[in-house]
Amino acid sequence: MLSIGTPAGGMIGATLVVVILPVHCWQGSFLACGAFTLLAAVMLFLSKESPAYLVAKGRRVEAERTAAHGLGVAVRLRPEDEGSTTVDGARERILSPSNRFLSLGSGLAFFAASVISYTFAAWTTVLLTSVGFSLPEALTASFAFNLAAVGVALATGI
Repeated sequence: MLSIGTPAGGMIGATLVVVILPVHCWQGSFLACGAFTLLAAVMLFLSKESPAYLVAKGRRVEAERTAAHGLGVAVRLRPEDEGSTTVDGARERILSPSNRFLSLGSGLAFFAASVISYTFAAWTTVLLTSVGFSLPEALTASFAFNLAAVGVALATGI
């Protein structure tokens, strides 16, 4: 689900620019994107830590309260979850000699795919307008690319 955030934002951005640009020029698009950035900052400030993170930090009561609020029912964490070292153990297994090539290869593949994806997302409109497409056509292509990225992320997750 986290992988759909960037392309979903690209779809929203492309739609906003198509609607706002003809009426308010680039200044309106700039202000609209700035408003969404401020909204994201406010959401980040207001969001809570996950119960798993709180338990790992020894804040069990706060973790139970957060879990109960999210689920709508009373939640009691097991005492053995307190001070869990699962993250440390996972880190050791990921970096172990037997998994080293898999871990490095997976990281390199993810990095390469991210570079390609972000490059396409960032430069689609520039490249298409430089070869003769109109700005609305280039933005429509950008929207389609991001829509496909959301679909692929959802299909991969399933």
